[in-house]
Amino acid sequence: MEELYLKIIELLSENKQLFKDKDLVPPKYIDIYDGQPENSEFFFFTLPAIFFDYSIEWESITSVRQGTALITIHVLTLPTENTDNNSLNIQKGIKRLQYYKLIADILEGTETSTTSHLKLVKEEPVTIHKTRKLNNPSTPFIIENNIYHKLTFKTKLFYSLLRETKQGTIKQINLRKYNID
Repeated sequence: MEELYLKIIELLSENKQLFKDKDLVPPKYIDIYDGQPENSEFFFFTLPAIFFDYSIEWESITSVRQGTALITIHVLTLPTENTDNNSLNIQKGIKRLQYYKLIADILEGTETSTTSHLKLVKEEPVTIHKTRKLNNPSTPFIIENNIYHKLTFKTKLFYSLLRETKQGTIKQINLRKYNID
């Protein structure tokens, strides 16, 4: 998994100009997912940010471990303008949709020596609602909505097992003949 994670960092770094060409800011922070979007008050990161998450279902086959992985890329963008139909800056607001598509386009098809190519299988927005208590009687609570996006890719993984194999020659095998009537 390390190789794929490093490859994703490399691809996003190599393609900074694609973001700039579309008037988008390239990712400034990339890390392994540890609940950062949902618990941003406990983490320090700058936007736009990318978080790498995965789950693997393993099957052992002889000396190679094979599995199917779902790679989830959490994409947090800079705040954008409103995207409602009455917004005067709707074109600026939908920049985040262009951002998600560009990330997917850059990563889809990526492969390493231990993974098959990434195939985009799911895309979904995520909204986090947090309520904070304020010390103001007229406005006792404030609700914060944070929106980000998840891109999920599927890939196959292949790892050699670390088991020691022994080689040798069989010198003698004793066989017995049984009659079964």
